[in-house]
Amino acid sequence: MTDTFQVFETGFSVLFDIPEINLGGPGSLIPISIPTRCNPIHIHIPDSAAKNTSLFAHHLWKASILLSRIMVAPPDDSTTPIICMDKFTDKTVLELGAGTGLPSILAVQLGASRVVSSDYPDPAILATLNKNLETNLAANLKDRWIVKGHVWGEWTHHLNAAAMHTDVLDVSKLDPSDPTVMPAFDVILLADTFWMRHQHDNLLKDLQSLLNPSGTIWAVAGLHSGRAVMEAFFSKADSEYGFRVERKLVVQVPIGSGSCDDLFWSHVPIDEIDLLPDSIDERKRYLFVYRMEWK
Repeated sequence: MTDTFQVFETGFSVLFDIPEINLGGPGSLIPISIPTRCNPIHIHIPDSAAKNTSLFAHHLWKASILLSRIMVAPPDDSTTPIICMDKFTDKTVLELGAGTGLPSILAVQLGASRVVSSDYPDPAILATLNKNLETNLAANLKDRWIVKGHVWGEWTHHLNAAAMHTDVLDVSKLDPSDPTVMPAFDVILLADTFWMRHQHDNLLKDLQSLLNPSGTIWAVAGLHSGRAVMEAFFSKADSEYGFRVERKLVVQVPIGSGSCDDLFWSHVPIDEIDLLPDSIDERKRYLFVYRMEWK
């Protein structure tokens, strides 16, 4: 059921021609329709009483919805400007900063062999994330996903271990030859994880230790703290951390209509990208899509 907060927010967006950048009020339950999926995905939003609300996990962000649409986009669909990814079948997948876990849910549905859905280790955030995966995925898929808390920049061994269905109890006892030291993930998914400049190095160090040599990172970025902050992350990824970075798409967010499953997500022509305005209101209109891999 759509809550009063969501109705007000959507109406305000349409009235003033300002796109919503997130959906749902704290503690609410919202259905999300994704193209090619027969049934909506029901997303619980963490309660705002969670200790770490400054991380904004108590919303479902449009970047997460766009990333999900890209995940399911068929390669021969001429009705959408959205690019498509490689198949997820038998892949190990990690979502960092998962929030409500929408892309994680889809990765399991699309056949990934193991999905690790991770966010900051706040009990309320992780409990809601776990609830969303458990609610939307069949019981016989339980061994293909797990929720893990993680602080960016700290040890990542527990995430690599989770990809291999094992656990790390004491990282201080790990030998460098231990397989959990080796990057385990074929695909890493990121949605709206770039707005905190002071966390760029921590996130990039994590990606270095988690992406396997042939792996791929898909990232969707909103401009919450400005385009310069977002672009600084990808510039540093290329110049300092050994990643090949490709900007694949810039999408204009539709106005209103909740998850916008009934609206066209138009792309911005390449020759117009550098002309995009960067005012606080105008920033909300655009999402940038990047693909990263090792050089």
